[in-house]
Amino acid sequence: TWNLTATADIAEATPSSYSVTASENEMGWTINFPERDPLDLQIIAVEGDSIIGEAGPFESLIREGVMVSTRTVMRLEDGMLVGTFVATYQTDPVETMAGTIEGTRAMP
Repeated sequence: TWNLTATADIAEATPSSYSVTASENEMGWTINFPERDPLDLQIIAVEGDSIIGEAGPFESLIREGVMVSTRTVMRLEDGMLVGTFVATYQTDPVETMAGTIEGTRAMP
């Protein structure tokens, strides 16, 4: 399990904290937002110390009532998980938002 913080690349961004629970393979990963049901995290690729994953659509944490899908690219760096995300909102026209992710392994 990793405790992560995602921050959008916009001036008024408020970081979102959540956890990711990994499994021994690319199946069964979940994203755990506070006070929400777990979401499946589909692992697209694992290579070396890098992971690419996709989730959604699910209701946005910052835009109530708007559905969003995310794509994350993370890597293990000095014991931390760091990377980027792109959120794609189901709006007309489609909107996207990028940001950064960082976190540490949860203590057992």
